Amino acid sequence: MIAKPCVDVDYEVCSHGDCNALDPRNPQHGQLLCDRTGCDYNPYRLGNTTFYGKGKTVNTDKKITVVTRFEEDEVTQFFIQDGKRIEAPKPNHPGFPDESGISAGHCAALPPNFGDPEHFGQVGGYARHNEALRRPMVLALSISKDHWANNLWLDSVYPPQRDGPGAERGPCPANQGGPGLPWVEVDDSRVAWSNIRFGPIGTTV
Repeated sequence: MIAKPCVDVDYEVCSHGDCNALDPRNPQHGQLLCDRTGCDYNPYRLGNTTFYGKGKTVNTDKKITVVTRFEEDEVTQFFIQDGKRIEAPKPNHPGFPDESGISAGHCAALPPNFGDPEHFGQVGGYARHNEALRRPMVLALSISKDHWANNLWLDSVYPPQRDGPGAERGPCPANQGGPGLPWVEVDDSRVAWSNIRFGPIGTTV
């Protein structure tokens, strides 16, 4: 999970350099408009390396039900697989709150413990995140074809040259995230979303 709030919570479209206010080519350079990095909750990155993946606690070789709960003070997830409810694990890393999700405390712990940029707080933090969630939204599902960072931020070491706490976000090799590789090496890959539901907490499963 990841939250990426902006100073302006209204709907808007950015293009080219406008998407990154820290880009020196941007006429608004120096004015941080959005948290491009985001506040993420990644069990692998937080020390729970056996939680999600092939043959792991949440086995990605099988069908999974994902339930995400957006509450006032946190965003959490649990999973259902083979009829069993599986809670997301709490961080297995010092310096983080004893809670398994995105919260104000979790987001505040990322910069000092993992060296992440402090953009989340600079654009308004969890309060801005909540303000955006109170507005009408559209659910969008996609398969990311990431030419910018090859999806390394999701399940590999990122940035590629980094080491130390928080660098490992997943087990994937750094040279295997290129967007063209699936078409060549696993051209029969597929994913299906079904039975998508939304509603008050506790009503969808």
